[in-house]
Amino acid sequence: MSPSQAILIENVRFRWKPDLPWCLEIPRLSLGLGESLFLHGPSGSGKSTLLNLIGGVVIADQGGVHVLGCDFRHTRATARDRIRADHIGFLFQQFNLVPYLTVVENVLLPCRFSKRRAERCLLQSASPLAEARRLLARLDIAPNLLQRRVTELSIGQQQRVAAARSIIGAPEIIVADEPTSALDAGRQMAFLELLLEQCAQSSSSLLFVSHDRRLESAFSRTLALDEINQAHAKERDA
Repeated sequence: MSPSQAILIENVRFRWKPDLPWCLEIPRLSLGLGESLFLHGPSGSGKSTLLNLIGGVVIADQGGVHVLGCDFRHTRATARDRIRADHIGFLFQQFNLVPYLTVVENVLLPCRFSKRRAERCLLQSASPLAEARRLLARLDIAPNLLQRRVTELSIGQQQRVAAARSIIGAPEIIVADEPTSALDAGRQMAFLELLLEQCAQSSSSLLFVSHDRRLESAFSRTLALDEINQAHAKERDA
């Protein structure tokens, strides 16, 4: 059965150890299919923990974390790994590029781990390599840079390589964690426009996490994590 939401979180509670207080208590959070959601909140509001739950890296103690209709609380680790590889593209604040690989090799990494994403490249291009080249060109990475190691690129170029890696193979969900924090305001908006354009082209849902609220007007919906995370609200009001 097709899911009605890309991500649906209901009545979730999570803590790192049984003797610690809850760090997440979220009655409901959803991301629609094809929707772009701007999620903001101060340090300590639970952003990193939430992304770990969505990625299936950790499991909620209570409630449901549904990703494309699959409840991660009742899914084996190997199946969560496969969902993460096939259906979720991650764009990290620190980029997490592999330093000894070339630009194009970094972009192609998801296709090495996911046959599905490699096959979905063929919807746009003749091969995964051709699709990697297309995305990099669209993100203004010059052809003469493709065989260089990523460590030879500027921070802005590395960021765009990481973006191409996250969207190659058209995963249904893109999770971006503070991806523009290393850029100035002008480059932030230019990059965001490209990311939103590519997500729209592939009908990917975008969960964009940032503390920089200057960016939120570009998104279809905005949500404050510190307001929906009741554990943070209780700690703040204590």
